[in-house]
Amino acid sequence: VMRHEKSFGLQFSGHSNFVDKNTLDKFTQFITYYLEQILDDTKYFNRLTKHEIENLNRLNDQYASSTECCFTVSKRFEECVENTPDDIALIFEEKSMSYRELNSRANKLARYIKKHNKSQENLQSAFPKPVVLCVNRSLETVIGILAILKSGHAYVPVDSNYPRERIEYILEDTQAELVLTQSYLKKKLNVLTRNDNLEFLFIDEHETYQDNEDSNLSDILSLSDLAYI
Repeated sequence: VMRHEKSFGLQFSGHSNFVDKNTLDKFTQFITYYLEQILDDTKYFNRLTKHEIENLNRLNDQYASSTECCFTVSKRFEECVENTPDDIALIFEEKSMSYRELNSRANKLARYIKKHNKSQENLQSAFPKPVVLCVNRSLETVIGILAILKSGHAYVPVDSNYPRERIEYILEDTQAELVLTQSYLKKKLNVLTRNDNLEFLFIDEHETYQDNEDSNLSDILSLSDLAYI
């Protein structure tokens, strides 16, 4: 540090075996930039220089233009199924499921949800009613999320251990008509809710899947649609 009457200077030196000139120049630029901000007494201290911010913006623009951003979550997942159908997609405790099997079960369940949708015109509205997902942690959790999205709805996660008042508030606030759950939770949910208009679909019953096709559904959602509430 070199002190002058109304200023001071900094001089840096480094061994060429450890620090190259380019690194030393960048370090000098950072120190100068930080000191300028301190002297400006700015309230917002930016750790990135203007040049770095410009580079990041340029890289983000390049990534956005090179990446196809026109697919929904379900379509992105279906790409993975097509590329690696037999790879393991899910592992829970001692159970596992391949991408092909997960997609097949989600497609069947999605068709089951669409069949039991009380108002098909619901999907044509600006804000389709969501589907409540109330399952304990399991493979069925992911199957349910994918199936709800594939059926054209947003999903609303509900924990069966929530207080009764909270569950009733969520159901009333979202105006959901379908609850996707596990069969052993039905009795508990019936006790917790007073809504007689709800229909329960059971994700763990064989009948839910047996009469439905497992091919991919047409994607009726757009990128601006809700996926989760």
